[in-house]
Amino acid sequence: MRLRATLLLLAGMLAACTAEPPAPTQVVTTDAREVVAVVDGINPPERLVSLQLPDGTREAVRLGPEVRNFAQIRVGDEVVVRYREAVAVALSSATPGPAQTVITEEVARAPLGERPAIGAETAVTTTVRIEAVDPTGPTVTFTGGDGLPRTVTPQTEEMRAFARTLQPGDMVDVTFTEAVALSVEPAR
Repeated sequence: MRLRATLLLLAGMLAACTAEPPAPTQVVTTDAREVVAVVDGINPPERLVSLQLPDGTREAVRLGPEVRNFAQIRVGDEVVVRYREAVAVALSSATPGPAQTVITEEVARAPLGERPAIGAETAVTTTVRIEAVDPTGPTVTFTGGDGLPRTVTPQTEEMRAFARTLQPGDMVDVTFTEAVALSVEPAR
């Protein structure tokens, strides 16, 4: 039952990256990937696990003490890694000035005695000032709280449409969220 609660928490952390925008002035884009590798070797004293990746390559991974229940990992088990990232942008009501960056992090791990699993989410939120918009590029140049100008090219049609609405001097709230969940599942 505790594993179910942990997996629900992990699923909730991943789902948070896909929340629908609350207003048309906000755009959210997401990208999700999943990789399944097979455990083909274990070195318990070093907490090393050798993984056979889908492309046939092998990778050795050291699992620190935050990965509980290491002793339950067996050769043949599957290691499932789910990764999701999201970018949300919205016109801000902030007044021009020094921007604050807020970083939030959450970590969940399997309860003692359950199959190994861990999930983490990091969100970085800041307000940027739009310096220039080149609709033919299309590129957007902005300055963040560090005072350094950056130029980006929107990667999706939704982001390009949002960029076309921007004017120099606009303030935009930007949130970048990354979530990863890893679980060790018995061999099929």
